Amino acid sequence: MAGAKSCFLINKESILNFVNETSLEPLVTLAHFFVEQQLSLLHIKRHDDAAVQLLYSIAKLIFEGEIVADKDKDDALEEIYTESYNQLTMAKGLLAEDVSNDTARKRTIDCLDSGIKFINDFKKETQDQPVFF
Repeated sequence: MAGAKSCFLINKESILNFVNETSLEPLVTLAHFFVEQQLSLLHIKRHDDAAVQLLYSIAKLIFEGEIVADKDKDDALEEIYTESYNQLTMAKGLLAEDVSNDTARKRTIDCLDSGIKFINDFKKETQDQPVFF
């Protein structure tokens, strides 16, 4: 068994000089598709290339069911975020009205504020993810 004569690594830097060509070579097209790792064709540099468009169409057909499942998960997360935020905010308001002990009120408000901050930070992290097609 003969060993490989050479081994080429394909990454963003190795195809950089070829991505701007009018017509992409098949290997460059495939590498560009994989290294960009964009869920939307609109976010890839060579979205005008027919072969890149074909790869995205194929990927869409393969992963369409997963995309719907992800959207359902996103909708569920949004509902959890909204309801949790509303409940914690309401609890904070009720606490201010109902608890006369300043120390207990402050300690509980701090705890509720931490929960609200966690929810807000989580939403910021997850809402910036691109949507497929």
